Amino acid sequence: MKVAISSSGDNLQSFSHLDFISAPYFIIYDLASDSYKSVTNVYATGVKSGVGIKVAQALMEEGIKAIISDGFDPWVFQFFKFSGVELFKILPMRVIDVLEKFKKGDLRRWEPEVSSFFKNFFTYFHFPFGWFFEWGSPFDWKTIRIAQLEAMISALEAQLDILRKELEDLKRRG
Repeated sequence: MKVAISSSGDNLQSFSHLDFISAPYFIIYDLASDSYKSVTNVYATGVKSGVGIKVAQALMEEGIKAIISDGFDPWVFQFFKFSGVELFKILPMRVIDVLEKFKKGDLRRWEPEVSSFFKNFFTYFHFPFGWFFEWGSPFDWKTIRIAQLEAMISALEAQLDILRKELEDLKRRG
């Protein structure tokens, strides 16, 4: 099983990073082989609108089954929930220590805080007065929807690959 940890640096001695989208690196740790690799988050700086799904897609391509981080937006939360990836709340400590806590089962599962979801809704959509005064939405909904659909397709393709491999293994065994 592969686990992604948001990190401030590119190794296990680096400190964890407390925000999913702006983490400069992700440490991808493979529990089966007891090895890791560092992945640079190319979306860590710059425009934040719609990049959460892109970061999530990049991590899914690494074959992760769990993420230890924080600050998941509603789109990313739903994407990972749909993909079967488990989310865990990160702690401010070295990545190696976060991993040890994960292995012992000492990390809390990440759950959305309803108040922050509503706050984001009211802030981003100028609700309830924004559309009345014809203020435009700060999002390009077409781009976001395209990213969502691409992410879902990518997740489904990854799941299909897993199912095909399992089917081939079963057929070979007889």
